[in-house]
Amino acid sequence: MGPEAQRGGLPRYVRIAAVIRAEIAAGHYQLGGRIPSEPDLRAQFGVSKTTADAALRRLTDEGWITRRPGLGSYVIAVPEVHVVECGPGCRIMMRPARPGEIPGALEAGVSCLVIERPGGATETYPSDATIVITVREG
Repeated sequence: MGPEAQRGGLPRYVRIAAVIRAEIAAGHYQLGGRIPSEPDLRAQFGVSKTTADAALRRLTDEGWITRRPGLGSYVIAVPEVHVVECGPGCRIMMRPARPGEIPGALEAGVSCLVIERPGGATETYPSDATIVITVREG
């Protein structure tokens, strides 16, 4: 295993792409909006030019962004965001995705958000595209 993959179990470029994906899903970057440049990513994450470029290439290959030489990288796809309400007795857990559980999550390095409802029913969502609202009794 190379040095890029040693921390966190996934290559750094995969983890950087997952962060940007989550920021897009959360609305931090809008459709058509510019995302951080390669030099910005290098400074923010303390990575090499090759690693920052690989993260941007991954997002391009996945259809999230388009890169315009000399102009920057822009969001071209915004995913569906799940809004989940949790009341008293709900348990909220996060864990790594399992093969086939959420399409593309395992390969993208996205974790799962597992909601366990009173009575034992569970729901699984991609953590990078889910907003949880907690509701209190009374």
